[in-house]
This record gives sequence, C-alpha cells and structure tokens, in this order.
Amino acid sequence: MIAWSVALVAGAFVVMAAVIVVVLIEVKAFMKQVKQSIKQLEARTNLLVEDTSVMLKETNKAISDMHGHIEKCTPLFESAASAGKLLQTVSRTIDDISDKLTRSAHKHVLDAHQDNELRLGQMFRYFDAALTVWHSWHRFSHAPGEAVPREKE
Repeated sequence: MIAWSVALVAGAFVVMAAVIVVVLIEVKAFMKQVKQSIKQLEARTNLLVEDTSVMLKETNKAISDMHGHIEKCTPLFESAASAGKLLQTVSRTIDDISDKLTRSAHKHVLDAHQDNELRLGQMFRYFDAALTVWHSWHRFSHAPGEAVPREKE
C-alpha cells in the first residue's frame, strides 16, 4: 500500500508539475503581452512627449511674439491715454470758458436792459412832461373868444 501511495503522490506531483508548467507558460505569454503593451504605451507616450514639446515651443514662441507686439503697442496706448487726458483738460477748460462767457453775456444783457429802462424811462418822463406842457400851453394860449378844443375821451 505504501507503493500505491508513493505512486499516487508521484502521479499527483507530475500532474501538479504539468499544471505549474502550463500556468507558467500562460504567465510567460501574458507577460509578453504586457511587455508588448508597455512598449506600445511607451512609444505612444514618447510621441505624445514629442508632440507636446513641439506644441510648447510653438506656444512659447507665440507668447513671445505677442509680448513683443504688446511692448510695441504700449507707447501707442500711453499716447492715447495722454491724448485722452489732454482732451479731458481741454473740455474742462472749454466748459469753464463757456460758463464765464454765459455769465458775462447774461450780466451784459441785464445791464443793457437796466440801462435801456433808465434811458427809455427818462425819455418817456421827458416826453410826458413835454406833452403836459404842450397841452397846458395849448389850452391857455387861445384867445378869450375862441372855443377851447376838447380832449377826446
């Protein structure tokens, strides 16, 4: 019975060794596939690195060019800002002059109006006095027998 047990253990060992060999062969094939996938992944990653490197160089060049254009445009923008400030100052000055001219013209018109009222008022008073004198002279200058003309009412 020991012989059978040894034979059975030996058979089991052979089967187990065969299974292990098959599993190792499958693991080796799987490792080849993994290695091949890793090589493909590495190749694609290298391509991606190269493409990214080229893109970063182009982006850096574009940013550098834009920076150069911005530096070239800076004096123009500063000049435009200065012109805007100058126009604002001129506008304020024109507003101040316009306000002063308006006040001056208003004062001259009021002064002229008052002067005209004084002159015309005096003239009308003289005219009224002259008409009163003429009317009085006309009334008293007629001969005693003449009829005195009556005023129209």
